[in-house]
Amino acid sequence: MMQELANFSGASVSLGLRDKLSMIYVENCRSSAALTLTLDVGSRLPLAASAIGRAWLAAVPDVQRQEALSQIHELDHLAWPGIQAGVEKALEDYRTLGVTCSFGDWNKEVNGIARAFDPGNGLPVMAVNVGGPSYNLSPEFLLKEVRPRLLEVVRSIEDALPR
Repeated sequence: MMQELANFSGASVSLGLRDKLSMIYVENCRSSAALTLTLDVGSRLPLAASAIGRAWLAAVPDVQRQEALSQIHELDHLAWPGIQAGVEKALEDYRTLGVTCSFGDWNKEVNGIARAFDPGNGLPVMAVNVGGPSYNLSPEFLLKEVRPRLLEVVRSIEDALPR
């Protein structure tokens, strides 16, 4: 599933979970395209600036989200207004689009979208993201072409989970 999405999009598709104020990749599939992100299992992305981290923030209960955001705010008061604006936009995107976006926010040369899910059975909320070089993955392509397939992949994962 994730490999098919990677090949379709020409991007990296990753599964991640929260570790402190980061999301850590626990699975990664790359497209066969020559130019893609070189992040791999174990890579860390910032919770509030990456699409995958923003998806986690959008999916967890408000108490967990506020706790994480308070820690981020404490660490960087000067950057907080921009961080807060990015998170608020991500929460709105999650409600309206079903995904969170990071178009140059985490890294100016990287675009990505993500969707979180709750695997249940005491496991932590996880997220799947699709990301890659901005010159190869425009916001329009990610939202129009990749988003429906990402939502389908996450739905398939949720359907396969024991409840």
